[in-house]
Amino acid sequence: MSGGVVHGVKAFTQILIDQGEPAHIVNTASLASYVGIGQHSPYCASKAACLSISQSLYSELVAANTRVGVSVVCPGMVATDIHRSWRNRPASDRPWSDREWNDVGFRANSDAAQGAGIRPEYIAEATINAIRENRFYVFRSDGVGAYLDRVLTPIVKAENPPVITWGPDLRAAAKN
Repeated sequence: MSGGVVHGVKAFTQILIDQGEPAHIVNTASLASYVGIGQHSPYCASKAACLSISQSLYSELVAANTRVGVSVVCPGMVATDIHRSWRNRPASDRPWSDREWNDVGFRANSDAAQGAGIRPEYIAEATINAIRENRFYVFRSDGVGAYLDRVLTPIVKAENPPVITWGPDLRAAAKN
């Protein structure tokens, strides 16, 4: 996990508490916080860490009777260019990206999937509403209830997690 969430919490929480006025900390996680998605393990792990840190911080601030609220934004796919962020990394730090991005089919599928996401301004509106309502979880995606039911029910039942992958699922091909 990058240290952004940890450093932000460490840098600002005490200042907000000491001011004694209503304040709010907002961290951005993802629906990927709740499940491991194939080919995205570092992303899912960092978002799960963000969710956990935010939950812990929420508990600490409520138990300490502060006036600082916490929200965690867990959007699904958002229509941004995050899928192109690899281009900002040094060439030595992106051994797979250039090869995949030069594949016209991969690029078209990636652009289509990301472009079908929710508009960023809808996430912003949901976040502002959550701050006003002092609500911890911020969701703004269609089908979020069904998605969370799909990924969390197996946990409650101690079952294997669902298989969710952006890569090939070779199970059906192996049966033939």
